[in-house]
Amino acid sequence: MANKSPLVLNAGAVEQLQSGDGIIAAAFASSGAVVLSPGGTGGLTLGTGGDARGQYAVDLQLSRTADTQVASGGYSFLAGLNNTCAANYSAVVGGYNNVINAPTGTGADAIVGGFLNTISESTSISMVGCRECQNIGDSVNNSYYNGLVGAFQNALTYVRWAGVIGTRSCTITGTSGAPVNYVGMLGCYNCSITADTCAIIGGESNSISAVRSVILGGYNNTITATYGLASGHGTVVSGSFGSASGAYCIASRYGQQSKASGRFVSTGDAQVSTLIARRRTTTATPTELFLNGSSARLTVPEGATYGFTIKVVARQTNDDFSIARYVFEGVATRDTGGNVSVQVTKTYEYESDSDWDCVVDANTTAQAIRITATGKAGNNINWVARIELEETFA
Repeated sequence: MANKSPLVLNAGAVEQLQSGDGIIAAAFASSGAVVLSPGGTGGLTLGTGGDARGQYAVDLQLSRTADTQVASGGYSFLAGLNNTCAANYSAVVGGYNNVINAPTGTGADAIVGGFLNTISESTSISMVGCRECQNIGDSVNNSYYNGLVGAFQNALTYVRWAGVIGTRSCTITGTSGAPVNYVGMLGCYNCSITADTCAIIGGESNSISAVRSVILGGYNNTITATYGLASGHGTVVSGSFGSASGAYCIASRYGQQSKASGRFVSTGDAQVSTLIARRRTTTATPTELFLNGSSARLTVPEGATYGFTIKVVARQTNDDFSIARYVFEGVATRDTGGNVSVQVTKTYEYESDSDWDCVVDANTTAQAIRITATGKAGNNINWVARIELEETFA
């Protein structure tokens, strides 16, 4: 739109004025209200200069340092200082040096206040009171339906359905072919998420890279396995369905729940853990129980010593519903370059069917503590073991 001499309207002036760009109607009531209606599909601009505005755009920004800092998107709204709104159906309301770039998709983005924020190749993104934040997609996979409130120096790249509130220097990162979906951050600093359906609530330098996991505050906690839960300081969850809390503990096995209050040298060298093993038997063949019911064992790494209490309960699910319970106390150890050894005592045994049995020993092939249950032919028996560990290693 070419620059023209300003048009000045005063209360009581003419009701309709003709300009080269269309009709501007100005109605003045006794209250002094002004109604302006651009002609055709033209936009409404306050001030002069800059590139052409989008159809039906409203541009109330009076100062800019580049001609592109206008409301060039269709049906867009712009106000503030040095802001740009190039996406359709989008708005930049206040603040300065904020940019909404023209996406391949729909647009419909909003930046309210703040400064130095950028939204690119995205749809339905909202930033409220943010500083130096980015929401970025591409023409293949737009980022969409994300909201950032009171955030500082955050970057969302290939992300969908994310909520970020009161965070600083945090990242949520997917890829063009595999965006990250359904994630959230609240009150975090220097945290990161790279997997779907995860959340970090509070804390500093926490990270999640496996789906359906949560970190609840603390510092420098890490989850790399699915369905993990972590909190505290320096905890690690690397086994699926694991949880770690306290300081410097690791849950590396399936379903492991670990706790610690510190360490000697390495994470996990002074911790306690609880695990569950299970299996169903239908024959009299001795059958090993597993942490996931099928294959995951309680391995003992080189240089480690575990004190353990194992409590086993069994119940038949057909016929006469027989039951059994066993308790084992012992210690497992493995030297560097050697095999695991297990010293164990059965401290309690009850069997309503004397054909049943359960033993604990060492599996030197898998280097694991082994729980073996023996049932009875024709009996469908559920075996469940609770394993309590005291762990250290050198």
